[in-house]
Amino acid sequence: MIQGQQYPGQMPAFGTVLSEGQITAVINYVRTQWGNNAPLVTAEQVAKERRK
Repeated sequence: MIQGQQYPGQMPAFGTVLSEGQITAVINYVRTQWGNNAPLVTAEQVAKERRK
């Protein structure tokens, strides 16, 4: 639900589509935008989490 509007469907899974580098780029973009000040992640960290 977004601002009271219900939308059908689900967010598609990208786990098997994006590479570790691409996922890392998206994560780091979000972690450094809109006033966020989170530390960057590495492709190695992403790969480790994928194996869990």
